[in-house]
Amino acid sequence: MNRWFPTSPIVLLRKYCSGSYHPILTLMIGGACVVIISSVLDRAIAFTETFFKSDINNYLIVLVGVVIYYLILSPLVLIWLGSSCLSAYKSYTKAQSARSIWAAVGVGLISVCLAYAYFHSVMVPQLLDVVSAVNGDPNWGKATVALSPAGDTLLVQGPITQETATKFEQTVKLHSRIRILHLESEGGRYDAALRMRTTVQKLRLETYVESKCASACVVVFLAGYERIIYKNAKIGFHQGSVGNEEVGSLNDIIEEEIAMGISEEFLRRAWSTPANQMMYPSTGELLATHAVTKVLNTPLQVK
Repeated sequence: MNRWFPTSPIVLLRKYCSGSYHPILTLMIGGACVVIISSVLDRAIAFTETFFKSDINNYLIVLVGVVIYYLILSPLVLIWLGSSCLSAYKSYTKAQSARSIWAAVGVGLISVCLAYAYFHSVMVPQLLDVVSAVNGDPNWGKATVALSPAGDTLLVQGPITQETATKFEQTVKLHSRIRILHLESEGGRYDAALRMRTTVQKLRLETYVESKCASACVVVFLAGYERIIYKNAKIGFHQGSVGNEEVGSLNDIIEEEIAMGISEEFLRRAWSTPANQMMYPSTGELLATHAVTKVLNTPLQVK
């Protein structure tokens, strides 16, 4: 080995696990490893969720991945971190005073508290969120999917879930006269919105919002051949999330929307809004950036 790598990674890992380093250094190295491993697996789960977006049954694949991650890998990583820190504390306190021993115990308690906080603030919400998606999001309620008497306007009102996307797809398949998709939704599942978005693009439907369309609903709205709103309507943008964590990237749909003539600067700014916030652009900005193609002074008359 050269002077930059005086020993092999295996030897370094063995020394780390045997507690050969200072307990503070052990905790810092272990914490960095936990963050790196968690970030990599979070992105892998987000990618899997997006990749298998077309079929609710494939959510089982995501669920299996989440269970393996949160209920198997994460506890093992935390046990590894805890045992390594404990070994370091024991080695360090052998020749130290009682004061040093209590300091080491304090550091150990802090690490346990941080791990507990991470588990409950990040891991549990994400796991529950995926389980909810697999079960059809029963706590979100049912969306209304209703065809106008004339058969040319379809109303989708309520949460955008896999069930909502399926009803939408079935309805437009049965009624070829549909030309306008009227959206009224606070949001929902990103993958379900992508299903609806694909159908809107394929059929070149116009999209219309009279009151409010936010989050995943906007993914569908911006796919419209013509994007129409009533003057008092609110269009809300933010990043997607699973549980309390922002996940995934909207680069693919942003590129599609840029190709439709919508301002790139506006899209990247709007879709980068944190998941716990919502950006509501003014009607003037929506028009100026071509996110909206027409604003009505009176609500759309549905026949």
